[in-house]
Parts: sequence; C-alpha cells; structure tokens
Amino acid sequence: MTKKSNKTVLPTEPEDWCERMVQKYPHVLWESDAVAISGLPSGWENTVEDLLRCINEYTSNPRWVCDNSYAFKFKIAYNSMLRKLFKKIKRRFGFHPSSLICSTDSHYSEKYPRAVTIGQIKEKFASLRVYYDGGDERVKGMIAMAENICDITCQSTGNRTGVYTNISGWVSILDPKVANKIKKERGIK
Repeated sequence: MTKKSNKTVLPTEPEDWCERMVQKYPHVLWESDAVAISGLPSGWENTVEDLLRCINEYTSNPRWVCDNSYAFKFKIAYNSMLRKLFKKIKRRFGFHPSSLICSTDSHYSEKYPRAVTIGQIKEKFASLRVYYDGGDERVKGMIAMAENICDITCQSTGNRTGVYTNISGWVSILDPKVANKIKKERGIK
C-alpha cells in the first residue's frame, strides 16, 4: 500500500478567477492592487471575461485619428468639389484628371485609445455593475453591452434564459427551472 503525499502542487495559473483575469489582460488597468472583482456570479464570468478581452484588445491597438484641422477640412471640401467636377469632365472629354486631388494622409496619426482603469466589477440588485475610469464611447458601449447580456444570463448556469426573479426578498437573474428548483428546496410557492 502506497502512501499519498501531502505536498501541494502549485498550479501554473492562479486558482483564483480574478487573478487570472488580471494576468490574462494586461492592458486593462485596475484601480488598486487588490483585485476589484467581487460578488460576481459564476454564470456571468464568461461575459465579464469577454468584456475584459474586448477592452484589452481595443486599448492595446493604435487607431488612425484625424487632427480635424482647418487644412484637413479644406482639403476634404476641395476634393469633394473636384470629384463632382471630374464626373462632368469625364463624361464630356473621357479622362479623369485625378492628379489634382489633395492627399489628406498627413492629417492622420496613430494614437492609442485612452486607457481604461477598472475600479470594481460586481453584481448589485441582479445586474452587472462596472465602475471604471477612462476609455471612450466604444468602451462605454462595450460595458453597456455586457450589462445588457447579464440582464438575460442566468447567474447560476450561464444560460441566456435568465429572468428577473425575487426569492424571499433576494433578487437574481435565474433560469426559470433553476428558480423553481430553489423555491422547491426552500419550500416557497
């Protein structure tokens, strides 16, 4: 008979889901050293991970941004006018003097989107709450989408069949089958 070893084997990844998210998405900043994901139902973990992945990808890649200077706006208006004129010239004479079009390439530069700092991610009153600073309208849209997805995602199973449920004063988003099972276990009608 062999004895089992009482040594604990250290995993290659941290066991804690929150710590894995911090390591996996380095471009998402956190307000404090302590991980600020608390009270998150297991059924919502995939949605929150998708949100963090999207924010990480968006903030780690530069975007071409226009400087919106008067020179840029003038070139856009000038090019628009020339294109209308070129259509008439092409119909009449059969050639297109495209060499007169002004390049606007010099008015674009690569810029990274504003960094996103997560203050806290949690469940409160049966809805996902993400407290953050930074980002832009796209990040705001990503967070709103994740919150809306969690409004229909069962907190227990992760299925997108969840409905707002009140069990003895506690509100949750649960699949009707899960809610009925919980009510039956607790003797609630």
